Amino acid sequence: MDKFTACMKFIALWEWGNRTDGGYRKLPQFLAAAKGKQKLLAVYLINTASNAAILKDKKQQDRIIGDSISLAKQNKFDGIVLDFEMSSAAFPNTVANISS
Repeated sequence: MDKFTACMKFIALWEWGNRTDGGYRKLPQFLAAAKGKQKLLAVYLINTASNAAILKDKKQQDRIIGDSISLAKQNKFDGIVLDFEMSSAAFPNTVANISS
């Protein structure tokens, strides 16, 4: 059993927008290993500069949501987890943008 299968029995990782990402490329292996179990798609956005721009762009947010839902439905995931990382989350305006 490889590292991916051992660690990701229930959650498949996908870096949004990156179809060459290891998690995306290994979706078939993940789905086979998780057959019959609850499966969650973890969509991760970890670049602070990109994420700051995403917070200001409703169309980009809608695209991320739509792409994530589409991939989850296409592969029969039971839910989606968003891993949205910001190094400046303590700033009030960043918190407000994330919450709205």
